[in-house]
Amino acid sequence: MNFFGKTDKKDYVICVVLRHGDGQGFLLETFESSRKVRVVDQRAFTYTNGWDNLTYDIDELLFNIENDNKITVKKAVFFVYSHLVDLTTREIASPYKEILEKIVVDNELDILGYLEMDQVVSRYFTEKEGATLSATMIEVDTPAVSLFIYQAGELMFSESVARTENIITDLTDLFGRTQKGITLPSRIIMYDSTSVEEESSKVIAHKWPKDIFMHVPKVDIVTEMDVTNAILQSAPEFAFEEPPQHSEPEAQVQTTLAMQSTIPEDLGFVVGADVIQRHMPEPAGTDVYDSPMQSSPRSAIISPLVRVQNIMEKFQSVLSNASGKKPLFIGIAIVVILVASVVAGLYYAHSATLTLYYDSIELSDNLDFDNADFIEKKTEVIETEASVATTGTKEIGEKATGEVTIFNATESDKTFKKGTKLIASGSRSFILDSDVTVKAAEKTVTSSGDILTTTSKEKANITAEDIGTDYNLAKDTKFYF
Repeated sequence: MNFFGKTDKKDYVICVVLRHGDGQGFLLETFESSRKVRVVDQRAFTYTNGWDNLTYDIDELLFNIENDNKITVKKAVFFVYSHLVDLTTREIASPYKEILEKIVVDNELDILGYLEMDQVVSRYFTEKEGATLSATMIEVDTPAVSLFIYQAGELMFSESVARTENIITDLTDLFGRTQKGITLPSRIIMYDSTSVEEESSKVIAHKWPKDIFMHVPKVDIVTEMDVTNAILQSAPEFAFEEPPQHSEPEAQVQTTLAMQSTIPEDLGFVVGADVIQRHMPEPAGTDVYDSPMQSSPRSAIISPLVRVQNIMEKFQSVLSNASGKKPLFIGIAIVVILVASVVAGLYYAHSATLTLYYDSIELSDNLDFDNADFIEKKTEVIETEASVATTGTKEIGEKATGEVTIFNATESDKTFKKGTKLIASGSRSFILDSDVTVKAAEKTVTSSGDILTTTSKEKANITAEDIGTDYNLAKDTKFYF
């Protein structure tokens, strides 16, 4: 029961993490006075048609969150993977920027800006461990792999390459692009849109040259809980409009968000601007963060109890200094303090309860429904019709089908999921009809001491991605995944 203070104003912010083919929405509940932030809802969503229909996907996400929580969300902030950003200008690349601008306008959102996941994750580990970060950070998404090298808290290198099936090849390419003289930290931090257990195992098992890593690298995987805590840790930077007030003149004012308070047309994506690193609080659990604002109130409101306590402390100081003076002075001081305490109590805590009593009156009236002139009947028939002309043509037909043989010459079983794409010559695409597992190749030693590898194979059915005679292929056509 808040008698003397102001009500802690509550607001909501939607944080949307955008990856290549899916995303996550976090509904944050913010409290302005206490500067607290907590997650009240978290949902994952998959793009229905890539980024082309992302506006409708986020609209559906907002509708479900608002409907289930009985609230209205107007503030939004985006968390994007680094391959969506030009690492030179730190501006979201086209056409992603235009799509985000359309999302903001169509959903009538007050955009607070955007943050890059590599910076959010690096600040999280810095604050979590209480030391400057020195690590090789790897960001893995469906279309790209990005590398960030931090030394003593400073970003020394950042680059992205298109992702292939072999993570070691991608990383070797990235490591080769680093400047000479930059030593790669042996600690590796990996995070992905889904899971990086398989990729991390390959990185650990690979024997890296000494000129890349001086020691065997240690891999830390960023969990889903780490991502949630990292977003919560960054929340005070964009959730509150005013920075903390400091009473010390030497205290530096922290910048909240470089893109805040911008118009929807530019979406807050300013060239060369991003969230400025500042001290963030340690997590107070898995879903609540206390901002530094709690240690320094926004206003100088003092409760009556504190005022009385200050008066008593001053009174004790006066008594200690007046021990050698007349008792009359002490008595007058006591009377003044008592009067001031009574006045303060009446001023701050005076209240009354009023009870109203009234006589009941019985009201009655008669209505004649047989001859009621106040009832009016009206019948109206409305006829309507609509039509639309059909235009255009559509080519129809059956998609070509066939059977392929998948050969496995590796030492481990390989599983290909239903829907995996196979490419033939001429860039014609076919899709696997069902899951296929090809066992590992067998190695035997001949009598002469040679190692004979017997390739494993498995047949599978495929279907053309589109119709047309171009998909009628000859026997023994070779495909690649």
